[in-house]
Amino acid sequence: MVNTISIGASIEDFYFSAGLVDLENRQLVTNSLRRKRVDPTASAQSIIETWASVLEEIIQINQDRSVKIGLGIPGLCEYDTGVFLGSDKARYGNLYGYNIKELLAQKLRSQASNINLLNDAASFFQGEVFAGAIRGYKKSFGI
Repeated sequence: MVNTISIGASIEDFYFSAGLVDLENRQLVTNSLRRKRVDPTASAQSIIETWASVLEEIIQINQDRSVKIGLGIPGLCEYDTGVFLGSDKARYGNLYGYNIKELLAQKLRSQASNINLLNDAASFFQGEVFAGAIRGYKKSFGI
């Protein structure tokens, strides 16, 4: 059986937001949204711990450690491997060279293959196409 629930998460300049997404019904799961303030200039360990704490809350709601996580991330990143390449110290630059997928997977006691990274703007647009204001249109574009 295919799991129709996943976690959608967004890394913002000063916040980390996440919630359960019902893929079959194309909507957020009621009362699953969590948001926590993050210091983007903090150490890599502190940033990962903050992100993982929010994801852990969501996992506890769903009770599934193998749930897939889609993570919209700002800055440069090797999306397939998970290595963060952004060097701006004001925007998570202390994560430079770290494998975000592996670090989060370790904290969540999950597999790195369960975590998918995508540019934050691209993931926002995909969300709009999938379940938002432009759902059902044959042509669309995002800026």
